[in-house]
Amino acid sequence: MLLASLWGNQVDLSLWPVDESGRSARSGEQHAEDRLILDDAPAASAAFLNSPQPRSLQVLVDNAGLELVYDLVLADLVLSRALAERVTLQVKFHPTFVSDATRSDVSWTIDQLLGDSDPHVTTFACRLSAFLADNRLEITNPVFWTTPLPLWEMPAELSAELSQASLIISKGDANYRRLLGDRLWDAAIPLHQILTYLPAPLLALRVIKSDLIVGMSPDKIKSLFRRDPQWMINGQWGMMQAALKTFRTLFG
Repeated sequence: MLLASLWGNQVDLSLWPVDESGRSARSGEQHAEDRLILDDAPAASAAFLNSPQPRSLQVLVDNAGLELVYDLVLADLVLSRALAERVTLQVKFHPTFVSDATRSDVSWTIDQLLGDSDPHVTTFACRLSAFLADNRLEITNPVFWTTPLPLWEMPAELSAELSQASLIISKGDANYRRLLGDRLWDAAIPLHQILTYLPAPLLALRVIKSDLIVGMSPDKIKSLFRRDPQWMINGQWGMMQAALKTFRTLFG
């Protein structure tokens, strides 16, 4: 489901036009085997499952639509299998880019799933509604996510909320840029050396749509440019990159 949630990030109306002919050609098998340039998901999953209970998951949501459905399936998986006591979806107070997910998008999506003709889909939506009712699934929308500030300038109350997470999952290119302060770091710097300000471990699920990247060797980057000169901006390549050594783990 982490892989599905990652590739759901290709459905981004700020990158692709509305008409189907102009969208990225997607092939799950091809992407899974050939277009994933970094996969820290096993290490992040192990760290999450080995963290002290009760566990909780924070998801920094990106786009509404199909990507949000994938995120809801991921939340359902975590809660249904009792992998965590709570999943929190951090959505936008209002859209910054055209398809940013908001609280109303989550409600509308669940309503649409409840009205689906497939009983498996409606059963899934009923579970989501139950999780919302008993606060195991939470939707929060701090105004901070609509500001241009880097994540290290998050307000104290948001940092305190994220500090309760066993793992933070960051979705999409814009959130990745926010993690890096939208700055061109040396690409070889490990992600965790930048994110020491984070109060919890993080896994970034990102379809690459901009020329910011860290944790990559020069040889790897040269190899990718030989394969695809547009790999940093064409939305055809993905990464699951972890920063598990945070301020909390380094300094307690």
